[in-house]
Amino acid sequence: MLNNDQSAAWRTFQKQIRSSNQLLDHRNTLLVAYAAAIALDCDPCMQLLIDESKRSGIRREELDEVMVHVMAVAAQQKQLLAERAQQRYDQSHDPY
Repeated sequence: MLNNDQSAAWRTFQKQIRSSNQLLDHRNTLLVAYAAAIALDCDPCMQLLIDESKRSGIRREELDEVMVHVMAVAAQQKQLLAERAQQRYDQSHDPY
């Protein structure tokens, strides 16, 4: 776990990130953060962002749409991984 100084530094970092948005409004920041939380499988992050999204008026359907995009990117990544595995198989020497 983080010691007190490290925890304080972490909280400062988080506050700085949230307050330094110059291009994204709060709503879009929440949607991007929600996508990142899903992609990185951060359950506590996801719950915090769901709660904050509700308070900010973001509807479930909007979060569902974000989820669809995360799933599509994840599926594409797995497809590319499978293609790479097939290429390695085709390029490997027959051990027999």
